[in-house]
Order: sequence, then structure tokens, then C-alpha cells
Amino acid sequence: MFTFGYNTGKFTHAFLRLIFINVTIVRPQIYKQEAAMKDNLRFLTDSLPGLNLLRAKPHAGTCTVYSRMWLIVMLLVVLIAGCNGTNEKLGGGGTTGPAVTSTVPAAGATGVAVDTTITATFSTAMDAATITETTFTLTTGSTAVAGTVVLSTNGLTATFTPDVDLTPDTLYTVTITTGAKDVNGNAIAEKVWTFTTGTGSAPTVLSTVPVDGATGVATTSVITATFSTAMDPLTINETTFIVSTGTTNVLGEVTYNSTTRAATFTPTGVLAGSTTFIVRITTGVTDIAGNAMASGKLWTFTTGL
Repeated sequence: MFTFGYNTGKFTHAFLRLIFINVTIVRPQIYKQEAAMKDNLRFLTDSLPGLNLLRAKPHAGTCTVYSRMWLIVMLLVVLIAGCNGTNEKLGGGGTTGPAVTSTVPAAGATGVAVDTTITATFSTAMDAATITETTFTLTTGSTAVAGTVVLSTNGLTATFTPDVDLTPDTLYTVTITTGAKDVNGNAIAEKVWTFTTGTGSAPTVLSTVPVDGATGVATTSVITATFSTAMDPLTINETTFIVSTGTTNVLGEVTYNSTTRAATFTPTGVLAGSTTFIVRITTGVTDIAGNAMASGKLWTFTTGL
């Protein structure tokens, strides 16, 4: 099967140049020679009727055949050049090797969850037989991490799943060796990157404002909770940080400050006076390593008049 790639452009350019030369130089010369031949043959045939078989028609046919053969040869040159190209669906061709285009975790990532999986996305479809635990490895220091490697059905993404959770606060190295090849047999350039896991301990709420049991709290107050470690902001929202009175939830907006590690609930309106409010932070909140609180946080406060 012929496949066309980047080399085709160079040969197409050369092909067009040859056509230009053929049209502007070669063909005019052929036509001149053909005309001269016709004149000579016409003289002979007019003088010698017995030579009518030598009229110009056979020679004109010869020129036509020559031109057609020349064009066929040029087309074959372009087709042969195309064989050195690439086909993305076949994972590349010629001598172009595959590459890793993205990774999870990203190179240099910190605070990575201890239960993470490691993935690598390739530029072309890979040969599943070459994507194994020997070509896709995870290590910490000189110790290899046991796990399973699976290649996606389209051949573009490989996933390493550790057999057990990783060690907290530890630097890990991921390596994809040159033993990994695409479906055309081209080896990948070795890919190495590192990441660091986060703490393995559960986060806690260190302090709150208002404090638990506070009374006479201003009706314009906002409610904050400060955590023991950096939290994942995507997990801190109106469904995990709830303020209510009785069975009615208070409407408000939740934000998180990564510098102070404080989550803030800002009520939409003024709180009711002389009312007891309950604040809940659920175990749905997690730190940046993916660790959830061991238990939810609950406290109360009462507003003033």
C-alpha cells in the first residue's frame, strides 16, 4: 500500500518542475523536430510515390507515445516517493519514531494522591506487545513499584496501575524505555519524568470563625474554616460546606484561599437575628493529595439581635 507523507511534497515540487520543462522546452523541441520530419517525408513521398508508407503519421505517433511514457515515469516517481511518508492511523511510517505527548501526573507534579494511576499519551498508535511492565516502569530510588500496565484499544494511551497505594511524601520516577514501539516497529526515544506524592494523613479543621458555641454573632458575619493542609479547591463548595438553621439551608457562596488554607462561606443576605445556626463541612472535601477528612466537622453559633 502506498502512503503519502512529508517526502511527497519535495518530489511533487520536482515533478511540477519537470512538467514545466516538458511544456516549455522539451515539447516545443519535439514539435519542431516533428514538423521538420514531416516536411522531409512530404518531399520524399511527393517525389517518390513508392515511399508513401513513410508519411509522417508513424513518426507523429512515436512522439505521442514517447510523451505519454515520459508522463507515466514521472507519476511512478511520485508514487515511489510517497512510500517513504507517514500515515497517522498506522502509527507513523518510514523512520519517524513515536513520542510521549502528555503524562499524568505531569512532570514535576507535587502533592499527588497516593492512590494515583500513571498514564502516558503517545503521538501514534503503539504496539501492545511492547507496552509492558518492563518498558513502562515506576520506581522510588532503586526500588521498583509493582503494578499492571494496560494499553488503550486505540493504542494511544498506556496506564500503569500500582498494586498498592504509593508512599506519602515520596519522589517517584517513571520511565518508558526504547523497548516500546509503535505499530510500524519504530522505537520511542526513552521518556523519564518524576512526581512527588502528598501527605498520607487525613486533613482536619484547625479553627473556625465564629468559634463553636459562640453567641451574639453579628448578622453580617461570614463563616470560615481553616484546614491543617492544602486542600483541593474543587472539593470545597456549597455541597460540602453547609450553613443551616433547623432544616433550612442558608444560601451563600463558598470560596477557598490556598495561601491561608481557609474556606469561607459568605451568606447571600443578612443572617436572621437571635438564631442558632449549624455549620457542617463534610468528608467530601479532600486535600490536594486526595485524602478526605476522617470525619465531618460540625459546629454551631447564635446570632445577636
